[in-house]
Amino acid sequence: MDIEELLKDYDVDDIGRISISKKDLEKIMNKGKTTKQKPLRDPKKPKKPMNPYMRWLNDNRCKIKEDYQTQYGKPAKPKDVLSIAGDQWRNISKELHTKYQDIYNKEKEIYLDSIGKYTPPISTFTPPTETYKDTPPQWNGPHHWMFLSGSIKDEKGHLLKFEDFEEAIVAANKLEECGGITLTSKGYSLRKNRKAKKNPEGSPSGMVSWTKCVAKGDVVAKGDVVAKGDVVAKGDVVAKGDVVAKKKKKKIFKQKTNT
Repeated sequence: MDIEELLKDYDVDDIGRISISKKDLEKIMNKGKTTKQKPLRDPKKPKKPMNPYMRWLNDNRCKIKEDYQTQYGKPAKPKDVLSIAGDQWRNISKELHTKYQDIYNKEKEIYLDSIGKYTPPISTFTPPTETYKDTPPQWNGPHHWMFLSGSIKDEKGHLLKFEDFEEAIVAANKLEECGGITLTSKGYSLRKNRKAKKNPEGSPSGMVSWTKCVAKGDVVAKGDVVAKGDVVAKGDVVAKGDVVAKKKKKKIFKQKTNT
């Protein structure tokens, strides 16, 4: 998804400047960096109308690219298109600006009327429990409506995910960096971290998770909470809510001597 698509829902002033909060800007800048999957959008939910600038840009993008190619002899990059588009939008005629603003106003009225009548669907989704009745040895879980962060990728940069639970377990056991498995709507995904995080019920991004037992010699990060029944060392069981903390180093103070 390019930056034009990400910014289409934000208001643009008369000279092409986009009004956006710092928080929203950070979200856009971090798009694609997060490993958590976005919940599926309800196809029946009314879509916001495209703002005047983005509608004008869609109508003129091809021409901007063609003119750039003719002038500079090379394809225009997205930032080049946006830069040229911003200059042109600031200098369009009042009549043309009014035309796009009127279209936006009409669609906005329709949207506000539709969204007022819209009722979000009630999720009836439940994880397929028949696929994980038995937790393998040296594994903890299943942890319902929990997800693990840190998706693991192969050498080509593709996410390591499987349709079959047993195949995922076999692959996870071969990877030292793998801390667990999270079941999403796209399959069983191998994850780096063992610390499970809460997910809203019905979310397809983290329905069930399993974590590897912490073996003797494994390093547990400071602040990691181990669930009830999780094995930390051979034969040692940690109680629910216990925090495995990092050992503090003792400070040694040397007494100064006067010479």
